[in-house]
Amino acid sequence: MEKHHKLRRPQGSSIHGCNICGVEGHQAAFCMNGSVDWANKWPRECFVIEPPQTTLRKEPDFRKMARDAKAYAKKRMRMLDRERRRAAGEEVSESEEEQPKTEASETGGKPAIAAGWVMYHDKLGRPYYHNKLSGKTQWTLPTA
Repeated sequence: MEKHHKLRRPQGSSIHGCNICGVEGHQAAFCMNGSVDWANKWPRECFVIEPPQTTLRKEPDFRKMARDAKAYAKKRMRMLDRERRRAAGEEVSESEEEQPKTEASETGGKPAIAAGWVMYHDKLGRPYYHNKLSGKTQWTLPTA
């Protein structure tokens, strides 16, 4: 225990007691026998207990969570497939890029990608499009 605690505590009092009066159960900051006038030292607002502030939580975007889960599952399946093919003795590169879907039947009835554009997916599985000739990249589907 520090020296100033021993000097201020009354002789014979508990080491767990108040540094001012020696009574157990409270600290010197809350001692009624102390010489510090806490009410004048600190503003009244410091001693008022306010009810906790509750904030409404925004409802989670379940569609985004589902998209993220599907993208993760696709990525994981591709990784497991690469590992399986490696174990079978096939040569597999780490940077296999997805081939663009150019037929309307493969894209679920959506128009085909314009010539020169390639579709990639980001880490969350969202598609984006890149034109290697012009160096342009965009999120929206470039139509023919």
